[in-house]
Amino acid sequence: MSKGQTFSEMDLKEFMLQLFKARYYLFIGAVLGLLTAAIFLFVSIPHYSARMVLAPSLSMDSISAGRSGLASSQESFSFEAQTIAAPSQLYFERFQEVMKGHAVASLMLQDRAIIDGLKRDNFFIFTSGKSDWDSAALAEYIQRRVIVDPVGETVMRGYGYAHVDGEFARLFLSKLHAVTDRVIRSDVSKNLNARLDYLRTSLQRAGNSENRKVYADLMAEQERMTMFISLPEPFSASVVEKAYVRSKIYWPSYGLVLFVFTAIGGICAALYYGFVVYKPELSEVDLVQEQDSEDVQKTPTLRDRARSLRQWVRRDYKNSNDSDKSDEDDQYKPSNAAE
Repeated sequence: MSKGQTFSEMDLKEFMLQLFKARYYLFIGAVLGLLTAAIFLFVSIPHYSARMVLAPSLSMDSISAGRSGLASSQESFSFEAQTIAAPSQLYFERFQEVMKGHAVASLMLQDRAIIDGLKRDNFFIFTSGKSDWDSAALAEYIQRRVIVDPVGETVMRGYGYAHVDGEFARLFLSKLHAVTDRVIRSDVSKNLNARLDYLRTSLQRAGNSENRKVYADLMAEQERMTMFISLPEPFSASVVEKAYVRSKIYWPSYGLVLFVFTAIGGICAALYYGFVVYKPELSEVDLVQEQDSEDVQKTPTLRDRARSLRQWVRRDYKNSNDSDKSDEDDQYKPSNAAE
């Protein structure tokens, strides 16, 4: 390294030379990082991921197709045909939101197997899982831990969940889908029953034959929707691929952990070498300036001169007193001798 060049002014060649000089520090830092990674992997509990693929259900598309035929024959029903029966995509989007709600969480907690599995969900051997679960806590847990990702450019969605027990992760996803679909089916069924009761009452009160025909057609369509809802198949989200457990460990990633901790150890060692061990050489100009600064520091100040003067006065006064005392002793000794 040339004289007078600081660490920030190095070129690439000199920087690589300093890295070579710091190789022992870098090696020690990397080894410490590897040891830390080994400890982290030892105390961590592996998690296994389960995955399930869902798509919009085709039942509501069948209802919409039937209503479009009805609308073609009766123009007065065109608006009603588009509003009463929502497309499957809307129900699928509703499924994705209801899944994170408190209604689904409260029904999930009624299953003892779900509660027992949630209590075992911890990441390290020195920690324990949460024991007091309620609907609010489980709703936040679902929103945080259940990962939803698109499947290519399709409307299908993949749902992933990781747990220390892979079989419980598979059970959790299956249960989550069934409960969410049941909640949506129940809400739609209640609305249909309320609508049917209203149409029956209106049909009985209608006196005009045209109005009675309209009410009768609407009741027939509502009953058709009720029939589709009662079918033993998913209503809002159909299962494209059932929940399964992946054989590979989801967390922690051994390669990533080893790489990150080793890199952190090497970076810390490089910082230690750069700020503590490394001492840049000074140029002749810098040496002269440093010598001048030392000379300036060695030049006594006014306070130092005053302190020296006081010390000199005290020392001179003490010497004078000692001299006077010695003279008196000399005068006293001859007189004693004469006596």
